[in-house]
Amino acid sequence: MEFIHEERFQPFEIEAIMTEQGRKYWVPDASEPYESVTTALGNQPGKKQAIQEWRNRVGFEEANRISRIATTRGTAVHSIIEDYLDNKPDYLENRMPDAVVMFKTLQPILDKAISKVYMQESPLWSHKYRLAGRVDCVAEVNGKLTVVDFKTSMKPKKRDWITDYYLQTAAYSHMIHELYGEMPSQTVIFIAVQDSTPQIFVGDPNVHIQHSFFKERL
Repeated sequence: MEFIHEERFQPFEIEAIMTEQGRKYWVPDASEPYESVTTALGNQPGKKQAIQEWRNRVGFEEANRISRIATTRGTAVHSIIEDYLDNKPDYLENRMPDAVVMFKTLQPILDKAISKVYMQESPLWSHKYRLAGRVDCVAEVNGKLTVVDFKTSMKPKKRDWITDYYLQTAAYSHMIHELYGEMPSQTVIFIAVQDSTPQIFVGDPNVHIQHSFFKERL
């Protein structure tokens, strides 16, 4: 499979910094660094408490083990997908076997759905919401301009469990609109699931931008 790449959007560069409050970015024409989308979502009321309750429930060591495995595997699958969409012939070389297995469940879906790639791991920001981050992918998916996010999971997700995924992709969609004047018509979240079939969740960025998270940012 050979993916078509088009420079539809001029890429920018932004500087990431780590603070006590989490990752932030210096972006053009800003008087202070902007909070990353993922950090801001993680700082929503009740989020840290819910995570702590989970850690208490499963135990400190087990929680660390699960988090470490999830982070390592998620990064590995992301890296494979990025190289694959970049048409690199060695995209599977020296990869972890479990990451390769999870990627291969997604591969035929990506082949069928994605026709053009416009951005990968590209910086985006919004002066309106004072947020910034790096989008996984912006592509033409089933003929529509789409913000794409790739996730991995140990078990299938229910739609009401992934509100933050919708908010993250909606944020990137509105950043594209703010920076480039084009509004993605949809968001698509591809989830590779361990020992199961992948999941695909399609969202409307104009619907999810009405969430209280964005209203509070304003």
